[in-house]
Amino acid sequence: MRAVLAGLAVAAMSGCMMEPVPAPLPTDAEGSDVPVLGSVTGFVAGDPTLWETLDYSVGAPDASVAILSDGERTELTIEAFPAGTNGQRAGRIEMRATLPNGPVPGPAGTTVIVLHDGDGVDGPQYQSTGVPLVNVTALTRTDGLYGAATGTFVATLCRVGEPDAPPDLSDCVDLAAEFETGLQFKSS
Repeated sequence: MRAVLAGLAVAAMSGCMMEPVPAPLPTDAEGSDVPVLGSVTGFVAGDPTLWETLDYSVGAPDASVAILSDGERTELTIEAFPAGTNGQRAGRIEMRATLPNGPVPGPAGTTVIVLHDGDGVDGPQYQSTGVPLVNVTALTRTDGLYGAATGTFVATLCRVGEPDAPPDLSDCVDLAAEFETGLQFKSS
């Protein structure tokens, strides 16, 4: 059933995806421009949603999308903010997906997806349950630090009211989205 649901969600997305709307450059606390790296477009509980990824780098790499590698493990991280909100943290979506074959296109391994209700990290949120389906369709490196990625993800997200609480399986939403964004390569 999960595979059928995922297939339907991906099929629906391919025929009904919103065109990304160019958003004004958000500003940080000091008012300087924060470059938009790309977008995440999708459906949450059937409602079209648009987020944007940002590059907060000032003197050091700090993009909201990165490939993190420590030599043994490679992970794609995406933090995307509601479009046009100047990086508002409420409503943001986060995804962490292990890339089992390194920084190359293909299906992701272990994945966690979180949709935040509020500004805090530990506040009320919807977290992925089961096994989210993530596929990186393209991943390129344009220079030593920057690159780009595209892909899709499908998941069921269930409400979690506080840290370490079990998800409320009676309060869940389906998520189907695609991403097209610049990113930074980071190693530790």
